[in-house]
Amino acid sequence: GVAITADPNTEIIINGGKISGRIDADSTVTIVDNRETGASITESSWEEVAEIIKAGKAKEYYSLGDIKTVNINGVDYEAKIIGFDHDGKNTVTFMFNEKIERNKMNDNSTNSGSWESSKMRTTILPEIYNNMENKNYLKEVSKKTIKGYADGNTNNTTNNIITTNDKLFLLSYSELYGSSSSQGNQYEYFKNGGFIGELEEITDEGYIMGYYSNVDYWLRSPATDDVKSFYREYREDCTSEDPTGTANTSLDVIPAFVIG
Repeated sequence: GVAITADPNTEIIINGGKISGRIDADSTVTIVDNRETGASITESSWEEVAEIIKAGKAKEYYSLGDIKTVNINGVDYEAKIIGFDHDGKNTVTFMFNEKIERNKMNDNSTNSGSWESSKMRTTILPEIYNNMENKNYLKEVSKKTIKGYADGNTNNTTNNIITTNDKLFLLSYSELYGSSSSQGNQYEYFKNGGFIGELEEITDEGYIMGYYSNVDYWLRSPATDDVKSFYREYREDCTSEDPTGTANTSLDVIPAFVIG
């Protein structure tokens, strides 16, 4: 809260006039929110977006799939809403809708150390975070990730779970696909058929056979059937997918973050 002390007949200006008020002669205080009701997320600053989210009003203003740009090192990248209150009360989870860069999970072809000690988590994502214009509004959240085969998880058991605290993170297999809840529940946006990137047509002799996303990005979940891979999201046509990639392969880096 904000305490205001002023003489009667005083005008009150807060946040450049976006919130204003007046103390009348009889000491009655009137406060007016001059921000446009229902203003789109693209027209709001990250500060304003964070205020709305923390006030518990995000669903009144925004919708799943809404996009807002984040400036990173002078370049604007699209981020879209993938969940409300998924990562705590009065939070909104965003995921970039395009690659920030292409990079490796690790320098070597191993999933030893799993997500917790990966180069992606310890070096690459912190470098991206440090250059994000809205980094001061990101909330640290607890994330669960299964251990990889190289760390002894050879039977994909859910008791082989590592918990980390992250401000910028990659999605897990279950957060994207909803196969189980061991690595977090599926985000609402993906439950409703949402996707990351742009859809491109697959044609055969002039006929549209279907669509696929034009991105090929890392997930934080290590493979539990080999020592060198992590899961990825990659659809090369309508029906097939290559579920894992060798850790020292460069794929799209498309992280997520939470405001709240």
